[in-house]
Formats: sequence, C-alpha cells, structure tokens
Amino acid sequence: MRRIIKLSFVTALVLSVTALGGAEEKADLVSSIVIWDQPPRESGIDLARFQDQWFVTYVDRAERNSKNGAVRIITSEDGVEWTSVVLLTSPTPKRGLYRPELTVSPDGQLMVTAMGVVANPNAAVPVPKYGGTINTMAWLSGNGREWSNTERIGVNNYSFGRVARNNEVAFSYGNGCICGSAQTIRVFSSRNGRRFQSRYEETFSGFFPGEGALFFADDLGYCLMSRNNGSLRDSGLQKGFVGKSKAPYTDWKWQEIEARIKHPNPLRLDDGRIVVTAGIVDERTRTALCEFDLATGNLTELLEFPTGGRLTRVGLALHRGEVWASYHAAHNGRLSVHLAQVKLK
Repeated sequence: MRRIIKLSFVTALVLSVTALGGAEEKADLVSSIVIWDQPPRESGIDLARFQDQWFVTYVDRAERNSKNGAVRIITSEDGVEWTSVVLLTSPTPKRGLYRPELTVSPDGQLMVTAMGVVANPNAAVPVPKYGGTINTMAWLSGNGREWSNTERIGVNNYSFGRVARNNEVAFSYGNGCICGSAQTIRVFSSRNGRRFQSRYEETFSGFFPGEGALFFADDLGYCLMSRNNGSLRDSGLQKGFVGKSKAPYTDWKWQEIEARIKHPNPLRLDDGRIVVTAGIVDERTRTALCEFDLATGNLTELLEFPTGGRLTRVGLALHRGEVWASYHAAHNGRLSVHLAQVKLK
C-alpha cells in the first residue's frame, strides 16, 4: 500500500512513504515528515504527548562541526508547525549530553533525562576537560516551556535507561559503564522521580549488557535488554535478553530471545498489547516496529521505518489509538528529525 501525505507548511518537509508489502503486513506507515532540519546527532531522540501538545527531544550539535551535543526540546500543537523551547547544556560542555528521553514524573511534570559527565568533586580542577563521572541528569517542567535547573538523579557510572512509570513509582534500568561494573545491571526505583535507589542487581558472564527498557503489564515487570560481546560495532550484537519479575521487582528471571536487537523502546497500547521499536541485525540492518509476546518474550516485526538502514533510536507515543514515532533519517543527504504516524491493523 502506498500513501502520499501532502501537507503545506514552512518548518517541516514532506516525504512520501511506502508501507511494507506482503501478506504479513500488520501496520501502515501513514506518514513520515521532517519536522526539524537542524543537524542532530544520532545519540538519542524521544517523543512525548503532554498537555495536548507534542514534544520531541534530541541531541543537537550546538556548534557547527561540534563532536559534543546539547539537548534540544521542540514542541508542536498539530505535529506540523514546530518551535524550539529550550537548549539544555551539560555541566561539562566539552563532554556534552547524549541519550535524552522524555517521561512524565510521578508528580505530573514533563521530565527529560540525559546522560552526561559531571566533574569529580575531589578533582583539583572543578570542571575537567576530560574525565569525570558518568551520571544521569534531569530537567522538569510543568508546562513544557519553562524548565528547572539541572538535577542529578542517576547513580555514578551507571547508564540509566528510559524512566518507566508503574502506578506512582518511577523505575529505570541501568548498566555499568566502567571496568568492574561493565557486566552488571541494576533496576532502580523512585517515589518522586528524582532520587532513585537500587532494588535489584545482577552481574552476568559471557556477554556485556547493553541498553535496556522496562515496562509493566498484568502486574508483571519486563525488561528488554540488548547484549554484545564487548564490541561497540553492530556486528558484535548478540541475541537479546528479556527479564520478568513479580512485584516488588526484586527478583528477575532472564531468557534469550531470537532477535539481535539494539535501542529497544516499548509502548503499551490501549488494548494491552506491547509494541517495541528496535534496531534489528540479521542478514541486514534496519529499525522496526515490532509486537512483543508477553508469554515468550519474542518480537514479531510489524513494519520497517524508512531510516535507510540506520539503527536509530525511536521515540514512541500513543495518540487517538495510533502509534507515533520520532527518529533520525537522512533527507537530501542531511540527517534530520522525522515524525511518523503508524496505524496498526
């Protein structure tokens, strides 16, 4: 099925998209448009629906040819006209920020988190050019336009994943970032979304845990995790892991799934199904929307995003029964921020 969406506006460029064909197709890519054409970096992007508005965050090259990025947040009421509301910078700008993610805090504020490097308080130089401690930082807003000062919410040298809500408790997955903890993961929880405490820890052998994403369904907690053999290349990906735990989520059981995945991001639908976006590596590489089987932990691919084979992170949001996604893709040879509308069959 081919659908061409023609829109007229200034800040967004229109792409025509072709949905995947075949009898197994279970979703239509209704539209995919460029919403921001300033040069982003492929180290993070996310999407949220908050107070009847769209919000997208991504890592922006704040300076031309800069290797380090700041976190930009853009907003739109209709998904067509977009404006920038804030550019958040790192306390150590030469190291930059990466992997920004959006969520709603337990007290109802829009929260963006990002990984960065903070100065070691015992160092002779307060803000070192290199070195420091990896930590997760957060900024909060009651209206999406006025943002708080930087708050450190993470645990030193653990890379937080996307913050997930279960009732009034915030959870996050973290994997170790330094020698001695590189094969260790933790599950963190917080009542206020600011001060997280570890409630589960496990050290694996034979592989290195990568990014992980938590979600909850039928009173069970799930964690979808990527794995690698120590290489940062996509060829080093191993088959993913899925963890499952009952409340209070202090005892997790793990099993291997069939797919080699990267950047998993789950979304719960109104009917209880779970869809997941992930980079998939098999005979070729692609970024896809999949359905997650709660019983087996396996993924069924629904459609492929038109990223040109990039294993990009994808932000997800549910609006009026349809799935919306933000991601990076090349348009006219230039990396841009895209917004897609997906209709599930």
